Amino acid sequence: MTIKSRLDPAGEPTGQRDVTLQELSRKVSAMARRYGRNVSSDDESDSPFVESIARTQFPDRFRMPTIEQYKENRDPKEHVRRFRNIMAQYSSNDGLLCLTFPQTFGDLASRWFGRLPPGTISSFSNLSKAFIRQFMGSVQRRKSLSHLSNLKQEHNESIKKYLARFGKEVAQIEDASDVAVIAAFTNGLQSGRLSFDLRRDRPKTYEEMMEIAGDYALAEEEEVAQGGSYVHGHKPNLKTDHKDDKKMQSRDRQKDEKGQKGYSRESRGNTRANKFRGRYNHYTPLNGDQEEILSVVEDKGLAKYPRQQSANARRDTTKTLP
Repeated sequence: MTIKSRLDPAGEPTGQRDVTLQELSRKVSAMARRYGRNVSSDDESDSPFVESIARTQFPDRFRMPTIEQYKENRDPKEHVRRFRNIMAQYSSNDGLLCLTFPQTFGDLASRWFGRLPPGTISSFSNLSKAFIRQFMGSVQRRKSLSHLSNLKQEHNESIKKYLARFGKEVAQIEDASDVAVIAAFTNGLQSGRLSFDLRRDRPKTYEEMMEIAGDYALAEEEEVAQGGSYVHGHKPNLKTDHKDDKKMQSRDRQKDEKGQKGYSRESRGNTRANKFRGRYNHYTPLNGDQEEILSVVEDKGLAKYPRQQSANARRDTTKTLP
């Protein structure tokens, strides 16, 4: 399942109407009167359909199925396709399709339909083509997946705002997989605990990722409400900005390396001892005496002795220590 299919808005369904198609036919004429021509309610000539369509014989006990209403910024081709797929379960009668299709129109599409000249629609093919031509220009252009890769969280942007901005862009992406969207969201995050956790835990679905990010956004808001700040998922010192935090951390590291005044003698001794720790934490115990081990080390050339100090030619050899 793609992100697009889950983010499509539910729309305003037409509902399970308890009406016959004769009533639908009268509604079609009423739409023409309301949005187009001022004619008598008894005049059937106001219908955009030809007489054979307007007088279609309808199946018994037909109920109008629930079909999402058309919103003017959506793809009209997609709306026609969905309509036909749903109606295929009921009937393929051309007259029935013509009379039920206008019931899925929103206000703007209804106005357009009401202004169609009388007797100009002779088939569903005519109606659907005219509908597509009318609204194709108002389709909101879909963005490609590469657009998500350009989304980045700003330095001072909260997780909540980044989530909202990212969600709006995802809604405009066509046929994007969970894996691709999760990768784009994670790569766009500033470095921090949220970014680390998403890379470590690797959520499997878009919903799972949004749930994790939502928890961080909530924690961020609570931290800010208490007078602090919560930058990119990890908590700095209160009332300091990000640059000041980095400076303070750098000074703390320098203090740790140099040592602070007031250390006890024991702690200073431990610090000096730490400097002479071996390279490894664990060593193999030796099972020979020191002389034997030293002999093996010398034979293998592993021991390095200091060079013998050369004699100073100017030294007075007559003087010796008592």
